[in-house]
Amino acid sequence: MISRATLLRTMAAPWPLALLAAAAVLGSRLRGRLVLERVALPVPDLPPALDGLRLLHLSDLHLRATDADVADEVRAFSALRPDLTVVTGDLIEDDAGIPLAASLVRDLAGRDSTFVVLGNHDYIRYGFGGQKMTSFRNDVPRLCAALAQAGATVLRNAWATAQPRGTALHVVGVDDPHLGYDALDVATAGLPADGPRLLLSHSPDILPQAVAHGLRVVIAGHTHGGQVVLPLLGAVKTATRLRLPRPAGLLRWRSATIYVSRGVHGALPIRFNCPPEVGLLTLRPADAPRDALSRCAGTRSPNLI
Repeated sequence: MISRATLLRTMAAPWPLALLAAAAVLGSRLRGRLVLERVALPVPDLPPALDGLRLLHLSDLHLRATDADVADEVRAFSALRPDLTVVTGDLIEDDAGIPLAASLVRDLAGRDSTFVVLGNHDYIRYGFGGQKMTSFRNDVPRLCAALAQAGATVLRNAWATAQPRGTALHVVGVDDPHLGYDALDVATAGLPADGPRLLLSHSPDILPQAVAHGLRVVIAGHTHGGQVVLPLLGAVKTATRLRLPRPAGLLRWRSATIYVSRGVHGALPIRFNCPPEVGLLTLRPADAPRDALSRCAGTRSPNLI
């Protein structure tokens, strides 16, 4: 005979699954259509040859094996044919998402180079409430190998020099600051002092260190733009230690300029008043007329090109 306690447990068991299913369905509606953000990114010491260089910026893909629809939506932006592609972390949610992430990076590769840095979700799986599941770690060497095979350079506290249009562009990448894996001293060892330099970081929390190292242009993600942004109250959560004037977009912080992406996806698909994005960052000289930059920065386009 089944006890009353057992019966109650049996009846209650499907509810968490039902809630998750409801959240997924609702999230697919609230996540909204992926939009293209066209941004003019001011870069100090930018040579004339690199004025107008276009970077495709992806962040926070959070791919699982079941996210082929998300990948297809992002893959459509390959029509932009950028000069460089940069990915600022959280490519996967679990190891099952590695093949999908690698194929997407391959299909969206820049004509000259593709650079990737890792985020916290690339290392550790997270539970429904956002708690770290430290006993479930992702296979980071396998992820990095798949990305390298897809043609990307994975920067884990390292720098590399791209040669778009035959002109040097130094790209520095730090490992995930959210988990404390960043080492900017190591990443900048031997970095040339002259020429344009970009810093890729999953989290904008790297900004104080970037300024201390004389790096004045940062490209990041991690915040999801708050993911749920309430009227008057603003972003519910950004998971950052650094207080920024806004959780996403083109920002100034002391002597640095940073572009923070709202990201493509999320561990949960629910978004409100914060559409997912792919960024098209056009490099411009830092001393370009301010009104020209303000006209270009943050121009949203529902179209692919």
